[in-house]
Amino acid sequence: MLYRLAWDGCAVALRCDDRRLVDAVENYLDLAAEAIDDDPAATPAADVARNGEGHRVRLAYGETATASPSETVYLVLEAVAYGFAMATRQLVVHAGGFVAAGGAVVCLGAPKAGKSSLSFAAWRRGFDVLGDDRICLDPAAGRASVYPKCLKIRLDGGAPPADMGDLVKQGNAFVGALGDDRRLVLSRRLPGFAGYDAAPPLRALVCIERSDEAASRLEPVPVVEALDDILGHAMLGDRTPMALVRLVKAHAPGGRLPRLKIAPDDTDAALDLLREL
Repeated sequence: MLYRLAWDGCAVALRCDDRRLVDAVENYLDLAAEAIDDDPAATPAADVARNGEGHRVRLAYGETATASPSETVYLVLEAVAYGFAMATRQLVVHAGGFVAAGGAVVCLGAPKAGKSSLSFAAWRRGFDVLGDDRICLDPAAGRASVYPKCLKIRLDGGAPPADMGDLVKQGNAFVGALGDDRRLVLSRRLPGFAGYDAAPPLRALVCIERSDEAASRLEPVPVVEALDDILGHAMLGDRTPMALVRLVKAHAPGGRLPRLKIAPDDTDAALDLLREL
């Protein structure tokens, strides 16, 4: 069976013979999967067939076998997100973000910089979360919005937080893995995740990085120093890089952006610093 998932005027196809897996994808992305007439010539983001306790999953870049339904869902969620990245015309950045005081605080950083940890901390403390890995930006309107990707917390070999157990039992969270990368994945249908129609005004753009210092701190960084890194982590769609450059400069009074240096085990304190911007 072929299914169509639509977001922001573009669509991604998923071929799957396991309706329970499709239901899980719908739940975690908060997107409807519409059954459509199959087309043998179609190239879906993922082509999934049951294979023992797991599945055989064909992707654009190859084929893999999964050992469990959770591993399959994790892989398909990533494939769908990648499919939308190839189809969207929006300006998308690798960033986490949440809403505070009516405005979006968007945190840009490299992998393992702390985007997911900050977004998870914001969600646990009652802020509406836009995402932890990809955020859509509208330079003309100066607004941020949601990209179809789940919040995923890196577990680094450990177990999920104890208070997440009920969400796992309810089917609103699961532990997924690709190789040694284990993550706690949260459903976008949970309270506290901003909907796809949310487009709060951009309140702050912040560069983030991990630090070995004793406490987290904010420091100003020249825009010219930050721009190369920001552009390197952006998916511009049909926009020129200048659209993002202008947006960054508009949120850099005095030609400087705030940079948050996150100390070890200091995520909540780092979040407090962001709230004060």
